[in-house]
Amino acid sequence: MSALLDLKEKIRTEALRLGFNHMGVAPAVPVPDYQHYQTWIEQGYHGTMGYLAREDAVQKRGNPELILKNCQRVISLAMPYRPPSKDDHQFPSGTGRISVYARTDDYHDQIWENSISLNSSFKQTATSPCSSRLCGHRPNLERSLQ
Repeated sequence: MSALLDLKEKIRTEALRLGFNHMGVAPAVPVPDYQHYQTWIEQGYHGTMGYLAREDAVQKRGNPELILKNCQRVISLAMPYRPPSKDDHQFPSGTGRISVYARTDDYHDQIWENSISLNSSFKQTATSPCSSRLCGHRPNLERSLQ
């Protein structure tokens, strides 16, 4: 197994141990769907979320290297929300429901803490460790990377 594949598997194993349930690795290249995002912003679909339309943020969403110089790979992770309890399905008629993620502590905090642990573990094994963590509040279009 190549050193890069071996490192990827070590990162995946540690990510699963930390509670992430999905991990993807993609080349850090300009985002293929970036034009769609720019059009979405230009048409005002971001509404009152002005931070999405800031020029620096828009540019960074198009190219991972603008976030981390000389970036070679993007590692994307997913973590499930707390599973609903049996009581979560019992709602009286005429009442609203609150989304599962909104009933618990901010999931960004848990993802951030676990990403720090993951980052620390692979920095010890990488030959040229350099990383930047993004957690839902920094510009990225990770779903467009393949």
